[in-house]
Amino acid sequence: MLGNLLGLSGFDQDSSEAVRDEALSATDALTRLSNAPAAAPALASAVRGLERVSDVPIYCTDALVRRAAALQATRDAQAPVVGVPTALWHQLGLQAGAQVRVSQNGAAAVLPAREDPSLASTAVRVAAGHSSTASLGPMFGAISVAAA
Repeated sequence: MLGNLLGLSGFDQDSSEAVRDEALSATDALTRLSNAPAAAPALASAVRGLERVSDVPIYCTDALVRRAAALQATRDAQAPVVGVPTALWHQLGLQAGAQVRVSQNGAAAVLPAREDPSLASTAVRVAAGHSSTASLGPMFGAISVAAA
């Protein structure tokens, strides 16, 4: 209706039914309305080595909650701890209370670590949205881990 009121060409329909009928009469309408992909989607190249898996802790989500002293005093606001899969934990010879150096995109951070048996052997959990991990870059991608 807005196009018709503005006097633009191609907006001559009087009703939603007229718009529907014109859309469905197009020769490629069935293709456009199909759920089948037009071409096979390109798959991202596989990451070799370790991959960062990330979440954003609840009290790191935005400027308002990050500045709320009462929220930052809670257990949920503690600094991130790197989740290391069991095989890598043993390979690096880590013990309880260990720290690791994580590197991603040319940046690095030294953080406390904990063994996380729920992770896949090639995944490392590093929280995002915290000042100690902000320099690392994207929430997902190739990452390296070494004992600190």
